[in-house]
Amino acid sequence: MSSYINGDTIRLSDTFTVDGAATIEEFCLMATASGAGTMWTRILTGTIVLASGDGLQTTYDLTIE
Repeated sequence: MSSYINGDTIRLSDTFTVDGAATIEEFCLMATASGAGTMWTRILTGTIVLASGDGLQTTYDLTIE
């Protein structure tokens, strides 16, 4: 995962590669790396179908006002 802060915006981005067929309908930011615990945000993506070896790049911009 990469991240940077620019003024009032925090950008988080990462690429996830699947090792088997997968259908993605949402992703979220979690308070812990394990995926357990508090969900900070949930984003519905619509249906994204991935084959084994495909990657999905996600970018999330958080602007604090």
